[in-house]
Amino acid sequence: MDEQSERLTFDGGTATVDAAPLADGLRLRPDAVPAMLREGSITCRFECGTAEDDGRFRLTFWNGNLRFRVVVDGARRVLQRFRLD
Repeated sequence: MDEQSERLTFDGGTATVDAAPLADGLRLRPDAVPAMLREGSITCRFECGTAEDDGRFRLTFWNGNLRFRVVVDGARRVLQRFRLD
């Protein structure tokens, strides 16, 4: 398992992401992430795959115009990370 996937944990239909990879993806300081999530300046969507994507998860985070997405397979390996501004 790579370093990034160790920072992603899944429990049923929820996901937990450490602040460091999220901050990196959104070009922020890790210590700023928790407060920004609480105040709503970082928003997110958690999606579970169906059909041929069953077992995969997609997490998308937004901060202003910046979007950061992580796609994880059934073994919790990060398949894709990308940032779009």
